Amino acid sequence: MGASTGALGPVAGPRSRRPRGAPALRVAAVLAEPAARRAPLLRRVAALPEIDLRVLDVARRGRARRLVERTSASVLGVRRTLASLSPDVVVAEGWGSLASQTAIAWSRLARVPYVLLVGERAPREGRLGAVADAAVASIVQGAAGVLAESPESRRGALEHGAVPERVRVLPRTVDAEELGARVAGLRARRDELRDALGAGAGDVLVLSPGPLVRGRRHEDLVHALAETGDPRLVLVLAGDGQERERLTELARVRDVRLVVAGERDSRGPSLELYAAADVFALLSEREAWALVAEAAASGLPLVLSGRAAAAHDLLRDGSNGVLVEAGRVEQASAALGWLASDPALRRAFGARSRELARDWGFGPSVDGFVAAVREAASTI
Repeated sequence: MGASTGALGPVAGPRSRRPRGAPALRVAAVLAEPAARRAPLLRRVAALPEIDLRVLDVARRGRARRLVERTSASVLGVRRTLASLSPDVVVAEGWGSLASQTAIAWSRLARVPYVLLVGERAPREGRLGAVADAAVASIVQGAAGVLAESPESRRGALEHGAVPERVRVLPRTVDAEELGARVAGLRARRDELRDALGAGAGDVLVLSPGPLVRGRRHEDLVHALAETGDPRLVLVLAGDGQERERLTELARVRDVRLVVAGERDSRGPSLELYAAADVFALLSEREAWALVAEAAASGLPLVLSGRAAAAHDLLRDGSNGVLVEAGRVEQASAALGWLASDPALRRAFGARSRELARDWGFGPSVDGFVAAVREAASTI
């Protein structure tokens, strides 16, 4: 697998970087979602001399031109590309898309071990629709390993018969060290950033991600801030959407200071918002794991619903934030009031958040990916 371009772009460096006598393990990853979302982690893996990684990105969205090139999502396109690559191991994202099902079928016929990458939500979507439980069990049990993006998806894999010892949690995380350093640098402009949001020196900014749509429980945050009775609290919603007007009106009625700072298609808060904020709050029942990882890496205390992604991984109740029950406005209000009243507590919680985020950064994720593909290759 040289450094040629074509349907599948190269992501590893030239072979001259690899130790002599130690051929690199050839890995082909078939992604159903845009590769750009995993590009930083994939680049870390591709930089390893012992791994020759090629990423087959069949998604129609996202930008990852520096990492991969597009290829056809058709059965024939995926088969031809995998055959030309002759990988030692295939990593297939989920089992619900045509591309992943084709990759798994090709692996079985070619007697190449495959590793499943299972998303935060059980991947039962795709152009082929829902896959029967019996078929899913066969796919999971036939895998040489599973990389689960959350404890929930790990449980799902185990329920379908995965071998526990071969299931690793590989969260869709962030480069905690790099992101934390960038946010720390932006804090030199903290007064300027907060002033742009209408916040003074004594105010407490509560940051929460969007989009502003029903089901995200942003209204619970508005009510929670109102119930504290603390005029220093400012709610900053990083996103936009159809609920913007309703939330703005609710904040006016409840006399809550609200700032909407984000675009409709924003994937999360900007680093400037993390640098300006004092508290990160997320009361929705579901949210991307990486958003909480970003907030923790930025050194913010957390107020999370117990149903939010990463709540049980990146939050230690009473150590770096507060865990509340979804829908319990009084709990969220008490937590926010407590943090607003004690700047020293916020600093201590924020420092602890940074420590916890480092344990879930790129290092452990890269190690887990490499261990899984090596273990899979050993089953040949």
